[in-house]
Amino acid sequence: MSQVRFGTHFDTRGDVRLNTADVMFAARRAAWVLLVPAIFFGACLLALVGERFRQMEQTPGETMDASRQVLYVAQQDGAVRVLQLRNTVSELGVMREPGRHAIHTLALDASGRQLRVEGDDATYHYDAVSLKLLERKPALHEEAANTDSLSPADPHLRRVSFN
Repeated sequence: MSQVRFGTHFDTRGDVRLNTADVMFAARRAAWVLLVPAIFFGACLLALVGERFRQMEQTPGETMDASRQVLYVAQQDGAVRVLQLRNTVSELGVMREPGRHAIHTLALDASGRQLRVEGDDATYHYDAVSLKLLERKPALHEEAANTDSLSPADPHLRRVSFN
């Protein structure tokens, strides 16, 4: 003789047997307990990978002089690292400028003698072999900040001083 109470069968010997509904509920609950963290972990992993790809698209990357086996790599802080790839990887130098905090374009000319670096403050031309700065051309927004737009020749504007 057995009694049924709350979905569990009690038989007269004291054995407890679960019915199929309880087993299915426990299996579904276990699946959710495992599935929800796995989905969250996967979403976080995709977000990190996507952020890494976004950063790779924003950075100008690198350019290479194949004839000399030299690699120019733009850094996130505005520096350019120069690596020699012949036989082993060795660093030839780092090109930094005080006003440059980011690099937009990094390009080697066709002859392989000049490296053009477009930074956030100016465009720089370097000798690709000696790594010396040849020329610095300020960016347009820097030129506008340095020029005096309130010239006395303009009749509608006048300079006021509060001394």
